[in-house]
Amino acid sequence: MNKELDQKVGAFLATHHVMSLATFGSSGPHATSLFYACDGLALVWVSEPASQHSRDIEADQRVAATVAPDYSDFEAIRGVQIAGARLTGSWWPMNECGTLRNWKRVTRSSAN
Repeated sequence: MNKELDQKVGAFLATHHVMSLATFGSSGPHATSLFYACDGLALVWVSEPASQHSRDIEADQRVAATVAPDYSDFEAIRGVQIAGARLTGSWWPMNECGTLRNWKRVTRSSAN
């Protein structure tokens, strides 16, 4: 990515705090809304290891995510779509910390 795009995406991600995280496990596709924090351009979240998305990620670390504000006008929709793999770390013994670091930006419009 270029520096200007990194700055735009970073500012967008810092403005919002909920992502939709998609995983795929033995029971099929699953999506969940999660609060996240930014670490540069990485998204960090904390989840219970027993949650379905945590179990799915344990089996297959490929994930996708979206971050977007609410809109009432379809033409005005802007957001960030993310794909990558979870990098693990532990903040608290009973929780799982996931971080998305490998991501790409996809838009429906060149206006962004």
